[in-house]
Amino acid sequence: MATGLLKYTPPAVPAALTGWLAPGVSFTISNTNVDSDLTAAVVLITFTDNAYFYNALANGYDVRFTNAAGTVLTHQRLSFTKGASTASGTFLVVSDVDHDAATVIKGYCGKADASDTSSTDVWASSYKGVWPLTEAGGTAVGNYKDLTSAAHHSVNTTNQPTAISGPVAGVGASTFNGSTYVQIAEGVAVGGTGFTIEGLCKFAAWNNDANYIAQRQNPNSIQVSTMASGEMRLSLWLASETSFDTSGAGCEVDTWYYFAATYNGTNVILRIYSAAGLVHEQSFDETGTIATNIGYTYFASNSWSAVACNLGFWRISNAAVAEDLIKFTAAQLLTTGSQLTVANIAGTWAAVTDGEVTGEMLLACEAATTTTAVWAEIRDPEDVRYIWNGTAYVDCYTLADTAAWQACLVPMWAQTLADDTITLYRVGQVPAALARLPFTVRYFSSDTRAPGDVPIDSQVGKTLAALCQTNPSAAKAYMTA
Repeated sequence: MATGLLKYTPPAVPAALTGWLAPGVSFTISNTNVDSDLTAAVVLITFTDNAYFYNALANGYDVRFTNAAGTVLTHQRLSFTKGASTASGTFLVVSDVDHDAATVIKGYCGKADASDTSSTDVWASSYKGVWPLTEAGGTAVGNYKDLTSAAHHSVNTTNQPTAISGPVAGVGASTFNGSTYVQIAEGVAVGGTGFTIEGLCKFAAWNNDANYIAQRQNPNSIQVSTMASGEMRLSLWLASETSFDTSGAGCEVDTWYYFAATYNGTNVILRIYSAAGLVHEQSFDETGTIATNIGYTYFASNSWSAVACNLGFWRISNAAVAEDLIKFTAAQLLTTGSQLTVANIAGTWAAVTDGEVTGEMLLACEAATTTTAVWAEIRDPEDVRYIWNGTAYVDCYTLADTAAWQACLVPMWAQTLADDTITLYRVGQVPAALARLPFTVRYFSSDTRAPGDVPIDSQVGKTLAALCQTNPSAAKAYMTA
C-alpha cells in the first residue's frame, strides 16, 4: 500500500433533485428471482425505522426515487409514518430490473416545498384492479382501495375483514372469518382471450370444496376457490362454466402462498409460489373466450359460499402477465428480506495529487479503539493565533470561551476501506482560497478538552508529501495502492 493523502467526496443528490437532501438511501434489489431483464416492473420498496427518511415531510410528499443514473422514477406511496427520530414507509416504484446483476434504486427526501408525486401511473392500463387489502375497514364506502386509476374501491360497509400483518415487513393483509368479505364496485372489465388474477393467500384448513377466494359475478366469469386436500380451482365462463383444478399441489395450512392464474387464448396456467419458490405449475389447453362483464368482484365470500382465510395484494389484469414478472412479484411479497437490501448512500475516496489542496483531508488513525474521539485544531502556519472555524481562520484569543474554541475543532470519524483494514478519519475541509502550506494541526482527545490542554499530537508539513508522514496517536495518512 502506498502512503499519501486521500480526499473524500460526500454523496450528492442527482441533478434532477437539486434541493433535496444528501446522502440518500440505496435499495439494492437482488437478481436471485429475476429470470430475464424486466422492463418497467413494479418494485416493492420498504424501509423501517430509517434515520435518513426522518428528514422527509410528515406526509411523505417529498420522497423521490431514482435509478442508478439519476433518472427520477414513477412511484406510488402506500404508507409513510414518522416516529421520534426515524421513519418507515412502503412504496411501489417503476423500474427496469436486471437479471444478471443486482438493481439499485436510490431514495431521497428533505425538500420542504416538494409537491406530491405519488401516482397511479405505477400500474399499466392492462391492470383493471389492484387491491392491497391492508386497510382497517370501517363503515364508509371505499374502505378498501384499488391502487389503479380506475378506482374500483370497496362498496360494502359491514361484515368487513380484520387487518393483519402480511408475510413480510411492509406488506399487510386481511383475515376473513367465513362471514366477512370485501365487495368491489362494479366496473372491473376483464374477459376475452387474455387475463391474469394473482395474489397472496393463507388458509387455516382445507376441508371444503368450492370455497371462493375471489369471484366475478353476473355472470361468474372468473372464480378462484379452494378445494379439498390443499388443491385450488380456477373457474372461467367460456360459453359455460369451465373449471381447471390443480392436481398434486398439496398446499399446506398456515402457510403464505402466492397464487397466479393466467390465460393467453391458448393455455390456462396455474402457478403457486411459497417463500421457497415455485411449488406447483399446471397448464391446460384452452382457446375459448371469457365472458366479459362489469359485475361485482368479491374477495372471500359471495352468495353461495364463504371461506376463512388471509388474503393480500390481489390484482386482476386483462392480459396474460409474463411468468418471469409473476415470479419476481411473488418473491417480493413473500421474501422481501432476502430480495431488498437497504443502506445509506456512501461517498467516494480518491487520491490527492501534489498540486491539490482542496477537499477533505483524511488521516488513518491507529487509536486503541475505533470509538476513540479525536478532534483536530487546524492552525494558520503564518500566524498560530488563527485557527480554522469551518469557514475562515479566526483569532483564537478573541473567542468568547472554551465552548467557542471547541466549536472550531474538526471531529474525526471512522470510515473503513472495503479492501483494507485501515480506518480512515476526516481531518477537515480546506477550500482553495484559504488553504495554506505548511499545514499545521494539533490533536485533542478528551471530551473536556480546553485550549490550554496538551495535545496528544501535532502535525506540521511544508508539502503534501510531508503532510502524509505524521498522525495523531501513531497514525498515518494513506491512499489505496
